[in-house]
Amino acid sequence: MKIWLKLLVALVIGIIISFFLPADSEAVKNTFKYLSNISLNLLLYFSVVFISVKTYLGVVNLKRQKISVWKDFLIFLGAAMFFLVFSVIISIFIMNISIFQPSSDFKVEQSFAQNFEIFNFSDIFKQVVASNVTDVFVGQIKFLLPAVFLAVIFGYGTVSAGKKGDYFFESVSSFNEIMDKIAVQFVEIFPIGGIFMIASLFRFDINFAKLTVNFIKPFSAILIVVVLLMIILSVLLRFILKESIWKYYLGLLGAALTGFFTGNTASTVIPLNYHLKRNVGVGKDLADFVSPLGSVVNQTGSGIVAAVIIMTLLIGYSQNSLSLGLQMLLFLLIIISSLRLDGANEMGFLILIAMILKEPTLKFEETSYLIFLAVAPLLSRIAVFINVFTTGMYIMITARLSNNITKKEYIDFI
Repeated sequence: MKIWLKLLVALVIGIIISFFLPADSEAVKNTFKYLSNISLNLLLYFSVVFISVKTYLGVVNLKRQKISVWKDFLIFLGAAMFFLVFSVIISIFIMNISIFQPSSDFKVEQSFAQNFEIFNFSDIFKQVVASNVTDVFVGQIKFLLPAVFLAVIFGYGTVSAGKKGDYFFESVSSFNEIMDKIAVQFVEIFPIGGIFMIASLFRFDINFAKLTVNFIKPFSAILIVVVLLMIILSVLLRFILKESIWKYYLGLLGAALTGFFTGNTASTVIPLNYHLKRNVGVGKDLADFVSPLGSVVNQTGSGIVAAVIIMTLLIGYSQNSLSLGLQMLLFLLIIISSLRLDGANEMGFLILIAMILKEPTLKFEETSYLIFLAVAPLLSRIAVFINVFTTGMYIMITARLSNNITKKEYIDFI
């Protein structure tokens, strides 16, 4: 059965099960949370090593083929930043339409708070250039850029070392073959654990009691922005690829649904890499190099969700008038702050909002984002789903412009 189909079945089963779970049973809640965490850890188990190995092999192979590594990445980065800017502008524009704006009685009381760890550029740089190279592989997965940076250094070192570097390259290649065999099986069995994730999400994580009709407005705005973005991207891809793009969408759907199940950016690197190579036809070396770094850089979904939510807060709660200058400031803050999200593998859009609310000009309480805490787990998964899907599309654009994509019939990897 196709991966995306397995995940859709798991989604339906998980939602159905959630209706029958007792909300007040701590034993049931802890059991489902435990099984959800185990399922997530299956995808995270190899993530840092996977990113390092794949990036390293991608750099070495591309360099040996005399292909410009950074030209390909710059094409991807240009596409990602262009559509992030486009998406945020459209999001802000949509929120200027009265039917999407919150009404005067829009209030949500929160009984608890949640603090988020926020990183600035200096924190990220210290993690990338750590005091000890082994720090990259130790502890929880907070940053992905250090693993990419280390792999790039070893990649260039291997190419420069000539024949002496071949021994190290062959050893890493052998390890890569073994890791692929195991990681693919983890992705294959993930939908089983995904059932517990979805059931836990809809029963224990989303506070439906606090939802009001006003939440429909930001969700509708997000949906419209995503539809507009997909229309533009579809037209562009149809023009670039000169063939039907729907099979490519199916080829990326499994990886994007994985992001929706987990809400965790790091967990999507492995399935995205495999789906790009085996379903879409992106060149193996290009996919190995760009997909890990692309997962860090591309924050299109997080930008869309953050822009809509901040505009909702701005209109509904802020003392500021909705001036053009203020909206331009908000746009710049979203774009710049999105570059600091490497340490946010979960709840990235909410951390992005928390960063922006620290800006004194906005005159917000820094904890204003708590208003949306009731639906944050769902919004986070929507953001990651968009991030993964658009990352795949941007990599497809990059592969086509560099003639590194082959026409391939859709077959989900097994």
